[in-house]
Amino acid sequence: MWNHPIKRFASSTFVAGALLATALASHAQATPCKAACFKQFRDGAQACVVEGNCSRTFSTCRTNCIHKNMPGPDLSDCLIGCRSDRQSCRQDVANCKGDNLDTYRNCKDACDGQ
Repeated sequence: MWNHPIKRFASSTFVAGALLATALASHAQATPCKAACFKQFRDGAQACVVEGNCSRTFSTCRTNCIHKNMPGPDLSDCLIGCRSDRQSCRQDVANCKGDNLDTYRNCKDACDGQ
């Protein structure tokens, strides 16, 4: 019945995944402090992306440049400004995520000290 290599691989992968999920779930229950740190980290990382809103900011800037009916060089300069703002926004989001990661590590270290 399970003599096809893909079926054997799929079944072993399923079993390994189930065991991994069980191990991770039991570890999270064993350390509620670390689970709280991870939840805070995950929520913080999501907040960084939402607050940055880089793609919408770039899209709005680009649309404004196009609707102003600027001639060629002025339109090009406007779009370059939009790209620069987007790059700056992405850097701000990366910095936010880095700070969030540092906070997570400190929280986790505090859990180990308890």
